[in-house]
Amino acid sequence: MVDEPLSNPTPLEKFFAKRLDFFAGYMRNERRFTRSIGPSRSIVISDLYKFIDAEMQQSAQ
Repeated sequence: MVDEPLSNPTPLEKFFAKRLDFFAGYMRNERRFTRSIGPSRSIVISDLYKFIDAEMQQSAQ
């Protein structure tokens, strides 16, 4: 990934840069491409450790 401008871009590189800018702007502005955010999922770390410990004990048997 290039995160700085090229020092001497070719005409083809300029063309693709313009197309990418156009489509990136279109995708940002078009509502139908916006992802809906699902419910947040979280777990208490102590519960996670309990689950992992139980799984490890079960697999050791």
